Amino acid sequence: MRALWILLVSCVPVLALARPGGGEVFSAPSSGGGGSSDGDGKLVFELLWLLLRLTYYYPKIMIPVLLGVVLLLWWTARNRPQSWTSSHQHAPVVRPDLASLKTVDPDFSQVLFEDFAYRLYATVQRARPSADALATLAPYLEDSVRAELLRPDWGAVSSVAVGALRVRGCQLLGDSTQVELELEANVGAAQAFYVRERWRLRRSAKARTKPPKPNERLGCPNCGAPFRSTDHRRCEHCGQVVSDARFDWQLFARTVIDERTQPPLLTREVAEQGTEHPTVVAMDFQGQWSALRDKDAALSAESLLARTALIHGELNAAWSSGELERVRALISPGMVDYLGYWLEAYRAQGLRNLTEQVRITHSELVKVTRDRYFDAVTVRLFATGLDYVLNAKGDVVRGSKRVEREYSEYWTLIRGTGTRGTPRSEATCPNCGAPLAATATGTCKYCDVHVTAGEFDWVLSKIEQDDVYIG
Repeated sequence: MRALWILLVSCVPVLALARPGGGEVFSAPSSGGGGSSDGDGKLVFELLWLLLRLTYYYPKIMIPVLLGVVLLLWWTARNRPQSWTSSHQHAPVVRPDLASLKTVDPDFSQVLFEDFAYRLYATVQRARPSADALATLAPYLEDSVRAELLRPDWGAVSSVAVGALRVRGCQLLGDSTQVELELEANVGAAQAFYVRERWRLRRSAKARTKPPKPNERLGCPNCGAPFRSTDHRRCEHCGQVVSDARFDWQLFARTVIDERTQPPLLTREVAEQGTEHPTVVAMDFQGQWSALRDKDAALSAESLLARTALIHGELNAAWSSGELERVRALISPGMVDYLGYWLEAYRAQGLRNLTEQVRITHSELVKVTRDRYFDAVTVRLFATGLDYVLNAKGDVVRGSKRVEREYSEYWTLIRGTGTRGTPRSEATCPNCGAPLAATATGTCKYCDVHVTAGEFDWVLSKIEQDDVYIG
């Protein structure tokens, strides 16, 4: 009997964490055993299916076993926690607030700052094997940090996937401002690394946040041209010294908290974690949401959640088909680049990740941030559906075509502050009303107007996994 149980357990597939924005794009080492209660439930049901088959062939042995499993399922269902929490169970979180930066920079935008931080981190990691590549980032890297970052032994960096960015501190120091960030990421080089580190950035107190630009790249922080310099200080194009944090944020200190090699990300089986965690709601959510509603009476929680459901459905369809073009007008350019890399990574290995029958079962608003350029709303969504990976032969190499996978994530949607009106819940251009289709530059194929930076409606700018999200 013990051997039979070992056989049964070994036959149960470990469900993978894939889908757009999850799983292989960020995989932190587990701090303990086991997965989530939801993942355990799926394994139990898969085990039950195998038990039923074996009962047909070995009834005398399996009927008692089957009865035991039924009792186990009954006990688990009776004692398991809810998949989401009611409003009175929400857990407020206190964390360092970047809003104080508005006292010295009225145009400061947390949306733009986080976009910059993600972009800088990914660009720096890709440049680390080459001193010349790091030199092009000299305005954003203090000299000693740039020397410390150089890692020629890494070889070419093929991927950088940031799984979490947390604000750990914010200081106003008279002539400068400083922000401390904690970042977790997977970096694919000669080996794959999981990296967790602290970054300290500074900027002159006189510097001001610049308006957002589509497809902005890290060049000279003064004139925007690709940075070239003979002394790593003065831009050859505009002639300004730009290495002193007068114009933009500069990394001046870095601490590695953890760095370790990881298994190949696209073949690893990962249990879902965090779905049972209490929902993290910002302490100022109600006040910020009321202020946003006062500004735009046509906006409601129901209409915004309907917009989220539209993006969720379209994004999963685009991911499964491998055609992000169909969803460009619903997600930010950064999200297009982020997801596009992983689709190409699947293709390079002859794999396809498919999500089918995916649907949101519950969603709620948890956070609102507002600045001069953007309104941002974070939604926690709970969803379920089939999630599996096929190889070139069409064989399932990860996941299941039969057992649905439940998960939850935190999605942040942004919209320009000057935009008003009820969010659209249909896949049409928010400017001209034509069928949803955007070019690689983020403009509508029909009216040639840029639509992917929240100029007309809410777009998805960030997906965070619930096991690392802290608000």
